[in-house]
Amino acid sequence: MNLDAFGRYKGNVDEWADEQSRTLTGLGFVIIDAEDMIQEDAHFVFLEPGQFQAFCTASGQNAVFQMRGEVDVDGTIRSVIQKLCEDNEDPVLLIKTFEVQNALLLKRARSHCHEHFYAEFSVLHQGAFISCGVLCESHDQLMEALAAFCDSADDRREEAKQVRLEQDAETLERLADELLVDPEFAKIRGRRKRCVYVLEKYGDRVPKSARGEIRRVDAGDYDGNLAALVERVSDRLELSKS
Repeated sequence: MNLDAFGRYKGNVDEWADEQSRTLTGLGFVIIDAEDMIQEDAHFVFLEPGQFQAFCTASGQNAVFQMRGEVDVDGTIRSVIQKLCEDNEDPVLLIKTFEVQNALLLKRARSHCHEHFYAEFSVLHQGAFISCGVLCESHDQLMEALAAFCDSADDRREEAKQVRLEQDAETLERLADELLVDPEFAKIRGRRKRCVYVLEKYGDRVPKSARGEIRRVDAGDYDGNLAALVERVSDRLELSKS
């Protein structure tokens, strides 16, 4: 399938295909859905819709094959970036970075590609495929952006790490505000015990240190983010009493 030869369509390709299907049916052609058409060494001729309709009529065609390419925009992004990642690397941050950088393009692709990203109508005539078809322009642009993103993977990893650090900092700040007004936390004596309390009550919300840092708190070893959170809130509580 030579999709490069297809015209780029700015809207939803299903709307284009539905309109072409109605026109062809109105001209007396039977529309036959096909998943794929494989013809080795076949020649392809791509025509505009009006030219295609005229050819089908002039050549005495009775039936026209219709193909639509299924797509899952978010699934494609996820799959491509997952393959890019190293074994110990979380793809979520890279996916988020790509989505943030291409938010408008992604919005258009999602809008225009509910189910399909290309549509084609074809007939086989004297060993050649005569076709008309379109490829969703926003999907094409999104795939180009995804390819460029993957080509600069090292830079993107650094951007993803920065995004994660910023998100973690915001989460830790919100948790600190909650702990400051948590009466149970304030009652606990000893920072190690406070670390245990935070782990039990808020553990699933405390982001792990991006660098895997471990800090010692009163003879106990804890994740760097957890330890820093407990120490910061404890210091603020002590200052508020003075």
